[in-house]
Amino acid sequence: MESFDKSAYVYGVFSRISDKYDVMNDLESLGLHRLWKAQLVRELSRQNPASVLDIACGTGDIAIAVAQALPAARVVGLDFNEPMLEVAKRRATREAPFGFVVGESGTRSTNNLRLMTGDAMALPFDDESFDAASISFGLRNMPDYALSLAEIYRVLRPGGRLYCLEASYPTNELVKPPFKLYFKYWLPVLAKLVVNSPEEYAWLNTSTEAFPSKDELALLMQAIGFSEVSYSSFLLGAAALHRSTK
Repeated sequence: MESFDKSAYVYGVFSRISDKYDVMNDLESLGLHRLWKAQLVRELSRQNPASVLDIACGTGDIAIAVAQALPAARVVGLDFNEPMLEVAKRRATREAPFGFVVGESGTRSTNNLRLMTGDAMALPFDDESFDAASISFGLRNMPDYALSLAEIYRVLRPGGRLYCLEASYPTNELVKPPFKLYFKYWLPVLAKLVVNSPEEYAWLNTSTEAFPSKDELALLMQAIGFSEVSYSSFLLGAAALHRSTK
């Protein structure tokens, strides 16, 4: 059996769906991902960090919102997929990406935002370069979750905060079966009808199934060295926001 190159596969998936990614995010989550991401940005912004790294920034919604909410901060959005970054660069000229401004000091300016290519498992930054970091629906696509978290830990300054928003399977036995049916069967059909990308969106189910549970991810963060690890669940456990401190 041929070895599976997860990085190459994920790169191909997101290259093919880059222009459709935001539409499908709305459809698959009924638009709720906007609220979850907005909560991440609000919590991060309250810490008033001077520098923020958004890893696996994709089409840029988190990075753009953070830059708007923290106009005095240095914000870097990093992704290894150039087509997704091209979408992010186009979006950076628009107003707030969630449809509303987040953060009390929200502004439409993104002059403080840098979007760049880079490998999340070998971040191109010196140790202790950032006050805060975020990753949204990106960790599950990494070939090595622990290495990715270790790299984030390395580039955070002592006391720096990590905010990780990820999809997960609900633990409730009544909710889990219909949720699995939706992701495994209905979502690829929806992707076929709307954006003609059923195979790419079948990957989202596969990556979610393989990803650690919410408690397992919290334990992994602690094993890396993070402290004050906590999480909040959304939509009966379909997603969770983990927070931790270096």
